[in-house]
Amino acid sequence: MDEAERSAALTADGLEDRYGLVVDIVEPVHMGTETINRRVLTDDGLRLFVKQYPSMADLDEARNAWDMSEYCRAA
Repeated sequence: MDEAERSAALTADGLEDRYGLVVDIVEPVHMGTETINRRVLTDDGLRLFVKQYPSMADLDEARNAWDMSEYCRAA
């Protein structure tokens, strides 16, 4: 199993364990500067975008940036 397959399997396992989702497909999305991004398709047709932050990421800063982008989008 190569690194991409291992990463896809870990993503699928995490989504199943945490949210009860059964994943059919995990594809990398090669964009983003500080996150690992993936497109996910579940067995019931749900399409998801999964964003993984590195363990040393400042999650408060990420939440503030997310809130600001939502505020700007709403304006």
